[in-house]
Amino acid sequence: MLSVAAIVWICIAVCVALLIVVIAIRSRNVDWVDGSSINYITSPRFRPTAVVYCLLHFKDKMNPDTFKEWYTNTFLQQPAFTNRFVIRRFLWSYFEKDPDFKLEDHLFIRDEPITLEEFRVFSEKRINVELDIHHAMWEIFLFTNVVGAEDCKSALLLRYHHSLLDGINIMRILLQSTNYNGSDIRPRPPKSFRMNPFVFAGSCIKWTFKTIFSPHDKGNPLVSAPSLDATTPRHIMFRTMDASVKDVKKLKAKGFSVNDVLISCLAGAFGRFATKEYSELVTKTVHGFLWGTMTPVTDAFKPIAAGEKVIGNRNLTLCIMKMAMNIQDPVERLHVVGEEIHRHFATAEFFVMNKLMNFMGSLPRFIADPIYIDFTKAASISLSTLPGPKEQLVMNGNPINQIVFSVPPTIDLHAFCTLLSYHDRVTVTLTVDANLFSEAQCNAMLEAFNEDLNAIVASVREST
Repeated sequence: MLSVAAIVWICIAVCVALLIVVIAIRSRNVDWVDGSSINYITSPRFRPTAVVYCLLHFKDKMNPDTFKEWYTNTFLQQPAFTNRFVIRRFLWSYFEKDPDFKLEDHLFIRDEPITLEEFRVFSEKRINVELDIHHAMWEIFLFTNVVGAEDCKSALLLRYHHSLLDGINIMRILLQSTNYNGSDIRPRPPKSFRMNPFVFAGSCIKWTFKTIFSPHDKGNPLVSAPSLDATTPRHIMFRTMDASVKDVKKLKAKGFSVNDVLISCLAGAFGRFATKEYSELVTKTVHGFLWGTMTPVTDAFKPIAAGEKVIGNRNLTLCIMKMAMNIQDPVERLHVVGEEIHRHFATAEFFVMNKLMNFMGSLPRFIADPIYIDFTKAASISLSTLPGPKEQLVMNGNPINQIVFSVPPTIDLHAFCTLLSYHDRVTVTLTVDANLFSEAQCNAMLEAFNEDLNAIVASVREST
């Protein structure tokens, strides 16, 4: 007679075998949605805000017919923009071809006069408008009659579900569609650390445990704020800074990268305005999610090749870093932030986070949802850096003067910041909980960022 232990093991083996059979049957001719962002952001509570915003300002008036032709030949060649989600709670979610796809259901062209501020407010209000999960989850609004701005006559808003693509591949599609010449890009090895295999394995084990058991950010000055949901209003505020990317790169001679400088300035800006009453400096330790990619930076400037298909965000990764909001002097803060970032890059943390997020994305939602949501409480804000081309992009002969990326914050992350370098300028975007940050406070943070960046650049000039 079989023992109880033997019966238990037999039951486990049968369940595993059945699971393998189900996966094999369900995975035929299926594109799995197994990226890190398929879990909590596909739930009804968070799905409306799990949308990336890309705003483009065009120098000249855009011809609608020419734009439709361009979009059909570029973005619509990618399955991410013609497929729909099939979301399942107890099994895996996947992509399938949208049988009812029609361009006119996703592309909306407006010819009424609109100012850039009205365009920003329009984009802001779309955050609470849910994309139809039963169809391809993206939409475009093209305004062809922008008034009141000398350097912008048309503006475009692209909204797409975060699981479709990461920012790097969106930029690569833009590079392709604007006839950007990538042939002059010289391949270079990624700036990855070189570690002994045994040291690397030990670092992986260490960061796996540190990530799984990471504590909540108890020093969050906004910890008393209610959790965000689909109905919470957000602000999208952005500004192009005075200092050029060329000026910022001069700090490389002192051992600082562009990211070191920008993240340091962001920490200082929030340090002045992030307390609940906005009346005192942050004194507690505040952590932030620094999002990145496992893709070599050089590939961010390579246009999508003919026939190349990109979908998902399996290269997405992050680290949890201290934001040094309690240091007022911008130069002193830069040294602290630079050391913090370099410390993270000298470990296996980014590698481990990428593997863990993809593993979580491969689990059924009823398992992964609560784990992922709880993990987001380990930090108070999110920030990402996105490198763009040095040269100005031209779309159908129409120069693109401004590119803005925005990701609405969710759950307990009341602010998401994007630092984008494009055409020798840095554009900082703050997408924040409107119940905690007013437009005036966002503008004050952007001004503080600009002041600190100017001060750091000036310190280099003084020392040379």
